Amino acid sequence: MLKHFGESRDADAVRALIRALDGSHYYDATLALAEFGTAAAEAAPGLEKIMASRDKFPADQAAFTLFKVTGDPAKAVAFLVSRLSDRSPYTRSTVAWQLEEMGPAAKGAVPALQLAREDRDWEVRWAAARALLKIEGQGP
Repeated sequence: MLKHFGESRDADAVRALIRALDGSHYYDATLALAEFGTAAAEAAPGLEKIMASRDKFPADQAAFTLFKVTGDPAKAVAFLVSRLSDRSPYTRSTVAWQLEEMGPAAKGAVPALQLAREDRDWEVRWAAARALLKIEGQGP
């Protein structure tokens, strides 16, 4: 994805990715921006816009990326926890994985993940258990 917008990890590439948040490549842009970490903090408003107004799958990724670029877990955790009750087992397990990737920063998700350990879908249960281990500092 980065080669589409430019190989260098500089301010110009971040700005190009932020502009892409409003276009047809918005999902790809959220993925790429996560790789920049806090160097892409100026992307936060665009990511919050996706969280509020787009398809839920890209919104989930936007929430995770928001955490990666700001370092602040509050909005991302709240959004992702709300998605743990989605009808789709794929969505629930993906959200649990994103919370796992956040590690101890996602400690606010522990009660919801404990409930998800009892989910009817085994993949969700497994993803929730892995997330809890990592968030609580016991996992890889």
